Amino acid sequence: MAECEVSTEKVGKILESKLGELSKKASSPSFIFKAPRELRWVNESAFEPQIISIGAYHHGKPHFEAMEREKLHYLDSIRQQTEGLEHYIAAYMSIEQFVWDSYAEHDHKERDKFGAIIVLDGLFVVQLFLKVMDPKLREENDALFKQNLNLSIVAQDLLLLENQLPFRTEGSRKKSPVRKVKRRVPRLVIRSATELSERGIRFRKSFGSCLFNIQFERGILFIPTLIVDHDTERMFRNLIAYEQFKHDISIVMDYAKFLDCLINYADNVALLCDCGVIENRLGSNDDVAKMINKLNEYVYLCTENFYYSHIFNKVNKHYRRPVTLWKVKLRQKYFGTPWDWVLASISAATLLLILSFLQTIFSALSYFNQSAR
Repeated sequence: MAECEVSTEKVGKILESKLGELSKKASSPSFIFKAPRELRWVNESAFEPQIISIGAYHHGKPHFEAMEREKLHYLDSIRQQTEGLEHYIAAYMSIEQFVWDSYAEHDHKERDKFGAIIVLDGLFVVQLFLKVMDPKLREENDALFKQNLNLSIVAQDLLLLENQLPFRTEGSRKKSPVRKVKRRVPRLVIRSATELSERGIRFRKSFGSCLFNIQFERGILFIPTLIVDHDTERMFRNLIAYEQFKHDISIVMDYAKFLDCLINYADNVALLCDCGVIENRLGSNDDVAKMINKLNEYVYLCTENFYYSHIFNKVNKHYRRPVTLWKVKLRQKYFGTPWDWVLASISAATLLLILSFLQTIFSALSYFNQSAR
């Protein structure tokens, strides 16, 4: 048996080829990623589209066939327009390299088939948005708008990390400068909601439009209401997975960390529900607590740019204040009796005092009447 010929030249060519692929990949503007394997371990279904595939990652799966037919109906209506499909295909070809490079993985798809997927899905999404904004554009037999449930699920699927199309603007060609802000690295922990409440820190719902706008003033944490339902975990996981690839974005991860600190058990959720900070549509408070606690599994936070570091510092400072501890101990020692019992006791004592006073008056009047006779 002849031995395989090995030469310095052949080995060198293989390594040079690999380095060339690495160099090309490093310079590409990939920003449509697949969820990291570690995050998939925690909840695989959170990253899987339910009824529609957009882009190349989930294309061809059997349960998307019905929506693929709907896409073709949308495509057929475009084909009948004056400009025709050629116009849109030409537009795609002008940015074909950018679109190809935007995907971190390609699963060995041929570029022409990949291009057909992108054109079909891109035209479908644009048409869908136009029909949502203008009901006059909707056909009578459009299945999506005849079944609101399907339309709602499609809207959820369009927000998934792996179900995206690249969007290019003139500004995307230039890389925005990243400002480096020096911060003191915070200790990324505060006490649970119940523990903070026991130290006199109160919770109030705020009415701002931004979910992440949390404030701490005069011992009160103002937090916008978070509606927790069956889609909440799915949404958070996809946003967090996206931020794991972006060095300059971490607001959702930081918000999840903030919630994880406040919530350990069902009683923490119950307290926040009573304050209007959480609206529980998921089920039991224990279900909400478990969901929140799992959001941070295999998530890596940047402590230097933690968005809520100033809030954590203020809360921890307030928590450790001697006067705060003194007030809590005083209330526990002298006012630890349940208020219902205290009010009932005060009411009973007041009634007895009034009766005693009336008895004294009647006794005095009786004495004076007898003296007058």
